[in-house]
Amino acid sequence: MIRHLALSLLICALFGCSTRQLSHTPDPAFNFGGAKTYQITPDGSGKESVAIQSDLRKRIAKVIDDRMQTIGTLKAFPHTPDLAISYRIEVASDPRLTPAEMRQKEGFAGSHFPEAAPRARDFQVLSFVIEIVSPALNRQVWIGRVTGIRHETGKSGVEVLDAAEEIMKQFPR
Repeated sequence: MIRHLALSLLICALFGCSTRQLSHTPDPAFNFGGAKTYQITPDGSGKESVAIQSDLRKRIAKVIDDRMQTIGTLKAFPHTPDLAISYRIEVASDPRLTPAEMRQKEGFAGSHFPEAAPRARDFQVLSFVIEIVSPALNRQVWIGRVTGIRHETGKSGVEVLDAAEEIMKQFPR
C-alpha cells in the first residue's frame, strides 16, 4: 500500500499533477444564432500573458477555425465580423512565493541535486482563455477558460491545443 502511494507521488512529481478546470460564460442576452461571421484578432485584454510561438498560434487558429466552420460561421476577413475571437495564456500562479519557498513547499529544499530543484516557472498555474467579443455591441459575449495547464515555450503545446478544443466544444450553437 505504502509502496503504491510512494510510486504515485513519484510519478506525480516527475510528470506534474494538475487539476484542469473548464469554465465558460455566455452573455445570455446575445443571439449567437445570428452571428454569421468571425475573425481571429490579437489579444487586447491587457492581462499578463505568456508568449505563444507562431507555430502554436497557427495550430490554435486551426482549432478555432474548424469549430466555427462546423457550426456554420464563416471568416469575415477583411470585413467587420459579427464575432471577434482572441486567445491568450494567462499566468495564474501565486507570485508571492519565491523559488526557494517553492522548493521548500515541494520538499526539494537542501537537495544535493540542483537539477532536481524545480524552477519557478514549473509552479506556474496557467490558464488558456478564448474570449469572444461582438464588435457591433462593443462587449464580450462569451469567454471560455481552462485553468491548470502546463506550457513551456518551444514545446509542442499539446496541453494548450487540448484546452482550445475543450473550450471550443462549449461554444453555443
